[in-house]
Amino acid sequence: MRNVAEAELALAHGAAAIGLVSRMPSGPGVVGEAAIAEVARAMAGRIETFLLTAERPAERIADQVKRLQPSVVQLVDAPPDEIARLRAVAPGVSTVSVVHVLGP
Repeated sequence: MRNVAEAELALAHGAAAIGLVSRMPSGPGVVGEAAIAEVARAMAGRIETFLLTAERPAERIADQVKRLQPSVVQLVDAPPDEIARLRAVAPGVSTVSVVHVLGP
């Protein structure tokens, strides 16, 4: 989602969650942090807002979550120790992990 209007449209059509794509090493769809924060605030308590981030280390992810206030943070290829550190520095943060399978 790029703005509140798009998020409202998704909600009106039955979406259970929306994605807010922050800075990524590659790929389309990146949304600026000001827009992410605006959408997350507008949708709080109405629909799950997933912040998609490739940020590292855990402390920077925690800072991003604190600033943007999504309901869930989706981590890209985060190793288990980094997820554990995130939970230690940001207790209560909900996470979803994307894991890219690179072989059999």
